[in-house]
Amino acid sequence: MVQLSPVGAQLAAERERGVFGDSVSVMEGDSVTLNTDLTEIPEDDDILWKYGAENSLIAEISKENRISSTYDDVPDGRFRDRLKLDDQTGSLIITNTTTEHTGVYQLELNGAKLTSKTFSVSVYARLPVPVIISNSSRCSSSNCSLVCSSVLNVCDATLSWFKGISVLSSISVCDLSISLSLPLEVEYQDKNTYSCVLNNPISNQTTHLDINTLCHTCAAFKQACVTPLLKKPTLNPAHLENYRPVSLLPFVAKTLERVVFNQIFSSLTQNNLLDNNQSGFKSGHSTETALLSGIEALRLARAASKSSVLILLDLSAAFDTVNHQILLSILKMKGISGTALQWFNSYLSGRSFRVSWRGVVSKTQHLATGVPQGSVLGPLLFSIYMTSLGSVIQKHGFSYHCYTDDT
Repeated sequence: MVQLSPVGAQLAAERERGVFGDSVSVMEGDSVTLNTDLTEIPEDDDILWKYGAENSLIAEISKENRISSTYDDVPDGRFRDRLKLDDQTGSLIITNTTTEHTGVYQLELNGAKLTSKTFSVSVYARLPVPVIISNSSRCSSSNCSLVCSSVLNVCDATLSWFKGISVLSSISVCDLSISLSLPLEVEYQDKNTYSCVLNNPISNQTTHLDINTLCHTCAAFKQACVTPLLKKPTLNPAHLENYRPVSLLPFVAKTLERVVFNQIFSSLTQNNLLDNNQSGFKSGHSTETALLSGIEALRLARAASKSSVLILLDLSAAFDTVNHQILLSILKMKGISGTALQWFNSYLSGRSFRVSWRGVVSKTQHLATGVPQGSVLGPLLFSIYMTSLGSVIQKHGFSYHCYTDDT
């Protein structure tokens, strides 16, 4: 035996009586007009609009005085300030609709004879754009594991993976406590077109899979989770400029970086290829040694009766501006070549980040420049990148000293 919902039962009953009218579908927030199909209201007819299985009276136009009335507090206040009547035709207008306005509406023309018409109205929630992320827990050497999900819980919607125009899989759950999510595995070298689609009967949202961005081998190693933190507890949390983005990278990725760091740092140190006038990220060096170097240069100049000009240069968001090709060329000039240089090329390419804020995660964004903040290799690579700046300064007869941090 099939158990019908109250709305379904009423629709079935209306069909049996042969008075089933129009079906209307709208998006949440839109207005909907239920037309009487009259050019004007007959003089001897009352217009009655009723809603739901209980036939609650929500609007009427009386034949006695032709005054229109709306009863937007019934059945539970869901129509408050949303109902309008067309005084000429008697049509009902519902403004700023929500999903609560889904249901059966009945028009009654009560005069010499009773005629009626039924409307089935469906109001669908606006769909968010589905988000595709790599599933780091299932990273393998041959397949890229992905998850497509809806960032908002929606009913009457289907989430699907498409390969070209063919549906691979889909899921539809009407439970507002559960977010829709759907996994997919593809080969790293797959050249097919994939997309994730969230749709309901009247609209859809599509996100196309960018395999080159998300599907590098173990792409999760290259994805950072950025969490905004207040710079000081006393600052106003409503102002974005008061936050510092903190980049978190996977522990396993940082362990691998430490192995590479120990080898390259040892090689650069033994061959004296690091900048001696750089105090950041070096054992036995700090802001104090940078300050002492500057003071000593000024003291020696004064002792030699020379004039001095102090130029202070601060590179804003310096880690984010590193050009990968320039950095790779500098690494090559310092003797890193072959497989090692290819490894660094892979390390720098295909990087991405997501922002996590109060339990909500943003879409993945690709990084085309910069060295990763919060990484083990990032500070060393930036220091290597800056050695070219030191040589340019020295060519013009200036002395200099640098200090680098990753904040």
